[in-house]
Amino acid sequence: MKESSTTATSSSTPQALLPNNTETSASPGRCLSSSPRSTILLHEHPDWYLKFYIRTDRSASFHTYPDVGGPFKSLQEARNAIDCHLHGLEHKTMCKDSLDKLSPMDRLIQRSLYWPDGSRRKCSEASAYENTRTETGHLLKALVDKYNEDHELSADRAYELKDALHYQTMREGCIFYSHFNFTAKAKGAGGIDLFFAEVMEGDEMAVSCFCMIDTDANGILYSSITF
Repeated sequence: MKESSTTATSSSTPQALLPNNTETSASPGRCLSSSPRSTILLHEHPDWYLKFYIRTDRSASFHTYPDVGGPFKSLQEARNAIDCHLHGLEHKTMCKDSLDKLSPMDRLIQRSLYWPDGSRRKCSEASAYENTRTETGHLLKALVDKYNEDHELSADRAYELKDALHYQTMREGCIFYSHFNFTAKAKGAGGIDLFFAEVMEGDEMAVSCFCMIDTDANGILYSSITF
């Protein structure tokens, strides 16, 4: 079990997520970078393909994405809740009692072919795409919730994630960054806004940028971006 950085695969798209010069692409006065820098933990279980993100709020409570209960009083409680959730997802053919009835070779084959929930380890491209999209949605929801708290946005002023649109990774020296485009909506507002986020990877994922951008910034139309 570990908390580590998440590394996405760069998408082959001719369109930029956000030009480096945010002064020309971010809406005036709407740069939403958090200070101090926000961090999100990535929690992975060695036997599972599912990823969980853990956010700490100002009261030192821990929130999980996807939600498995809580908020929790400690990181260990959050980890235990995730483990309990995963145990509940186990397929009967992959539980310890069933596997113990197999020969060592058959048990090895079974584990090499299937995840604990019974899904095949070698999935289709469509399934892999959907899994990545779901994981990204969980991360972005954690980032949006963190931003709302950092900027004391609540009730109708708070943002909620609507859709993940596009992402890619880049490297500067030994540091990896993930860039995201996504839409979010203030609960009391009528329209949906487009956002850019930059996450610096590491043992804790640090949010180095979070800003609203114009849909036609620098002549780029974001309506055609696909995730």
